[in-house]
Amino acid sequence: MSGWRRWYGFAVGLILVASAASVVVPAGSAGAVTKTITGTSMRRWTPATLKVAHGVTIHWHAASLDHTVTAWGGNWTFNKTLNQGATVSRVFGTKGVFHFYCRIHGAIVNGKCVGMCGTITVT
Repeated sequence: MSGWRRWYGFAVGLILVASAASVVVPAGSAGAVTKTITGTSMRRWTPATLKVAHGVTIHWHAASLDHTVTAWGGNWTFNKTLNQGATVSRVFGTKGVFHFYCRIHGAIVNGKCVGMCGTITVT
């Protein structure tokens, strides 16, 4: 193989690895159930409330604007920044109610979320 072809193959491989590293997606089984929550230009999560079975992978996608996915309420830890167009994921393996918000477009005031807030109920 010529030198430029080897270099091209190496460069493409690096780009693919770098792209994969920018998204947090836990390993899951083939055919696993996934749901997507989208951050919109209206500064809200769509859907803002979601009820799923445990073991479901939730994808948060920043369709427009930059957003964060920040856990609140004490029963889980998650804090990721999403640049516009990015996606971050998490598998919910335990039952419970999980609250999250965008630190850019929301806030926790007197123990309540205002602005860009969401809730996932895992059964």
